[in-house]
Amino acid sequence: HGNENILNMSKIDSGSLIIHKNLEAVDDLVSEAIRLVNDLENRNFIVDIPDELIFVNVDGKLIIQVLVNLLNNSIKYTQRNDTIWLRVKKHENSVRFIIEDTGIGIHKSIENNLFDEFVTYPGISADSQKGIGLGLAICYAVIKAHSGTISAKNNKEKGACFEFVIYDEKELDVHE
Repeated sequence: HGNENILNMSKIDSGSLIIHKNLEAVDDLVSEAIRLVNDLENRNFIVDIPDELIFVNVDGKLIIQVLVNLLNNSIKYTQRNDTIWLRVKKHENSVRFIIEDTGIGIHKSIENNLFDEFVTYPGISADSQKGIGLGLAICYAVIKAHSGTISAKNNKEKGACFEFVIYDEKELDVHE
C-alpha cells in the first residue's frame, strides 16, 4: 500500500494539484515515510535529522509520498548492504531533505530529464521502468506545487543523491 502513489498524473498534468498545507513536524514526516517503505532493513539505512524540532508548512501526505518515492528509488538501485542516507538540514529560511545512496547511480542518458513523466532506465524491465518515471515525476510536481526545488546528481564516489528544499513562506513573500 505504501508504494502506491496517492496522486494520479492526470491531476498533475492538468495543473490541478491542490495542496493542503499544515505545520508538520519533520521527524513525523520522516518516520511515517520510513514506515511505508519496504526493504529498508536490507540496506544500511542511516537517518540524520537535527535534534531540534523542525516544522514545515506543507501538505504532509504529499511530502511523505515524495520521501517514500525517493527511498523506494534508492532501494531499487542499490543492493543488500549498500548504504542509504536520509538527511535533513535546517537553514535559515529553508529545510533540505537529502536522500543519498551507494547504488548504481543515475544513468548518463537520463540525467537531464530524470523528473519527466516517462523516463526509462536502459536495461531495466518495462514494469519497473514505469515505476521510476512516475515516481520521480510525482516528486517533482509535489515539490513544485510547494514552490520548492528538487534536484538529483551522481555522487563522486558512487550512487546518487536526491535533494529537495522547502522554503519558509515568510521568506518567499519578501522576495516577490
